[in-house]
Amino acid sequence: MDKIVIIALKGLYNILNSAEQFQLNDESQQNKFIVELEKLNGINRLEDLQNHPNEKIYENTLKILEAFFDSEEDY
Repeated sequence: MDKIVIIALKGLYNILNSAEQFQLNDESQQNKFIVELEKLNGINRLEDLQNHPNEKIYENTLKILEAFFDSEEDY
């Protein structure tokens, strides 16, 4: 089960990163995937995963939070 979560987190990172690369051409738009993730309480789910006992899940979750979400919050 942990392997599936790790793959999903890596996939999410890649999706958010790709969307951000496209956004660089049009800075007036916000990353739509991030907006949707916020609407669905995805940030809370990611924060919950930081308490997972698997270190790889923690690392992948932290990578997403640091790269795409306000770093002023405590993760």
